[in-house]
Amino acid sequence: RTQVVTVYEDMAPYRMRNKWESADSGEKTNQASVPTLHFESRFESGNLQRAVKVGPTEYDLYLRPDKGGHVQWYYFMVRNMKNGVPYVFNIANLVKNKSLYNSGL
Repeated sequence: RTQVVTVYEDMAPYRMRNKWESADSGEKTNQASVPTLHFESRFESGNLQRAVKVGPTEYDLYLRPDKGGHVQWYYFMVRNMKNGVPYVFNIANLVKNKSLYNSGL
């Protein structure tokens, strides 16, 4: 099993920032030279709270609930992807009783 690495975490929800802050870590994995992805959601309506690398190309994503406590949508940016490499994003806390995501969409 690959070491679990948190590659992005926004510890200040709902705080507006005055400038763009880079989330570049420059970290690389040992398997097949696949670079670590860079996540960002510190912009208006962005709601990614944490991204955890759990495999060479697999990430567990945790979304920040909106002010009503709901987690039913996502909005974030991903950089540093390599062409032809399949990536897996597991959104751990996307919760809505009646959603097409529950049907495998």
